Amino acid sequence: MQEHQKRKAAKDFFDEVEKHRAENLGLGEFFRRSPQHHLGTPVFLAPTTVHYSVDKAMKLVGLGENNLVTIDVDENLHLDMEDLKKQFHTLNSNKRPVIGVIGVLGTTEFGVVDPIDQIVEFRKELRKENQDFYLHVDAAWGGYLAAIFRKKDGTWSRDSSQIRQGGMFGDFPSEKQFQAYYAVREADSVTVDPHKLGYLPYGSGAFVARNRETARFMRQDAPYVWGSDSGKRSQGTKEKLTDAVLKSTHGQYVIEGSRPGANSAGVYVTHKLLPLHREGFGTIVGRTLKVTKVFSEKIQALKEYLEKEKIARVCVPVKPETNILCYVANPYTNKDIDMLNKFTELVFEDLTNDPTRPLQTFNFMVSSTTLPLKILPLQSQNRVLTELGLARKRGTAHSDLSLTVLRHTLMNPWLGEVIDEQYFYLEEYLKYMKSLFKQTIRKSKLKQKKTREQEENRE
Repeated sequence: MQEHQKRKAAKDFFDEVEKHRAENLGLGEFFRRSPQHHLGTPVFLAPTTVHYSVDKAMKLVGLGENNLVTIDVDENLHLDMEDLKKQFHTLNSNKRPVIGVIGVLGTTEFGVVDPIDQIVEFRKELRKENQDFYLHVDAAWGGYLAAIFRKKDGTWSRDSSQIRQGGMFGDFPSEKQFQAYYAVREADSVTVDPHKLGYLPYGSGAFVARNRETARFMRQDAPYVWGSDSGKRSQGTKEKLTDAVLKSTHGQYVIEGSRPGANSAGVYVTHKLLPLHREGFGTIVGRTLKVTKVFSEKIQALKEYLEKEKIARVCVPVKPETNILCYVANPYTNKDIDMLNKFTELVFEDLTNDPTRPLQTFNFMVSSTTLPLKILPLQSQNRVLTELGLARKRGTAHSDLSLTVLRHTLMNPWLGEVIDEQYFYLEEYLKYMKSLFKQTIRKSKLKQKKTREQEENRE
C-alpha cells in the first residue's frame, strides 16, 4: 500500500472512531446509544497515594471524582495487588467498565514506587479472557530515575545488583523497583515532570503515549493558529502548516491552548548536554539517592539521641525508596496526636517560607504533609502509634487520625559533600534540629501554660 493510501486509511479510521467517542457525544448520549450493554458508570482505579491532579482530571473529563476508585496500599504505601484484582473483578461483575488503572512511579509525598510489573502481568491475564484496561504510569516524580538504568549506548541493564554495585546510588534499585521500572515500557502512557527531578523551569511537563497517533484524539484544531488537516474547518486558510509543524505544536493538545516553547527548548538543550543515561544525567539524580541513604542513617542517629535524652520519640512512618524522606518527632511525654500535630506545625513554622523574613535568615527549609493513618494496614498504624508513644483517643478509630510529618525532598546532589571527614550539610541539619526540637518543646509548654491560665481566669 502506498504511503498516501496508508495515511488515508488511518485518517478514515480515526474519523470513524471520533464519531462515537464519549468526548464528542457526551456521556449521556454515549450511554443512550448503548442500552443493549446495560453498562454502569465507568471508573478509573488508582492507589490511595495517587496525586490530586487525577481527581481534577476526573472532574474535567466529566467522569466525576467519585468514579476514581482507590486501591488499598501496603505497609510502605505500594499499591496492593490483591485489592486491585478484587476491586476490578467486583466492578466487572457489576458491569461497571474499568477504563484504566494508574500506577505511580515515585509518589509525590513519599517517593514510593508501585509494582508496575505486577499490574502489567495482571493485564496479560485479563487479555486471555478478552478483558483489558488502559495502563497509565504517573512518573512525574520518579521518571527521571530511569536514567540510572540506561547504559551509554541506550540499552538497559538487566541486573539490578550490577547497578547497586559500589553503592553509587545508595540501595537503589531494589529488585522490586528494578522490575517496576523495566515494566514501564508496557504502559499505554506515562507522565514525566522535568521541572521536578529534571531540575528545569516550573511548567515543564511531558505526556508520552505508546502510540503517538492517539494524540489525535486530544487535538483541538484552530485554523487561524495552527491550520487544520481535517478539511472541515480550513476553508479560507491560504496556507497550511506542514505535518511536522502540526505535530510539534503542543498548544493543540493541552488544556491551556497556548504555552511558551522556552520550557520545551530548555528540556531539549539540557538533555543534549546531559544525556539520559547512567554516565550523564543518571549521575546527578543518582547522587541524591546516596544522599538519601546517608540522611536516613543520620535520622536514625537523631532518633537514638532524642530518645536516649528523653526529649522526643522519632518515627519514619514510610521507609524511603527514592529521594524523599518523611519523619516526625513527638515530645517524649506526650500521648495525644492532636498535641503532636500542633507541635509539628510549630517546628515547621521555623522551616518554611515566611514572606516577612529575609530568605537568608533561614538555616534550613523543608516541607510538610499529612499522612492519614487509615491508608496504612492496621499493623502499620499500630507500629507508628507505638513508636511515637501515642495512645488511641477514646471513641476514635485509627481511621479518623492523621499525622503531620516533616517532608524532605533531597534533590540537591551536593548535600552529600564530605568536608573535614563528615557530611557537612547533613550534620549541620541534625545539630539544628536537636536545638529546634528543644526550643519548640519549651515554647509549646509555655503556650499550654498560658492557655490554662486564660481558661482559669475566665472561670
